[in-house]
Amino acid sequence: MSHADTVHSDTGHSDTGHSPTECLLRLHDEHYELEDYQSGVPRWCTGCGDNAILTAVQRLCRDEDLAPEKTVFISGIGCSSRFPHYMKTYGLHGIHGRALPIAEGVKMARPDLAVFVNTATAIVAASARRTGSTPSATT
Repeated sequence: MSHADTVHSDTGHSDTGHSPTECLLRLHDEHYELEDYQSGVPRWCTGCGDNAILTAVQRLCRDEDLAPEKTVFISGIGCSSRFPHYMKTYGLHGIHGRALPIAEGVKMARPDLAVFVNTATAIVAASARRTGSTPSATT
């Protein structure tokens, strides 16, 4: 329902003739396919777990109907950090140990975006040791 629509209390319909339920359903009528998130051919070793993780995340994005243009993947260094190159979304292949601060800055500047971080666990653990904090998963 647009801001110009007025819902009439006697009928529950807007000026365009749609009920509130119809308007709500129209807001969520954009569906994405797996191909909407696939970009490039992964260059990981055969049997590498990163292949399974990539497929699972692409399915998650599809199942949650995350708009590719509203989704960002931030990574650090290493094989696993090629991840943004294989997602048809926005992404940044950052520098060593900086994926989490970059992702935090993106989320602070653009809270409307779905922001994901992909980095090696050793880097997260090393960052936690340097800062004295405990890494945690957030959505």
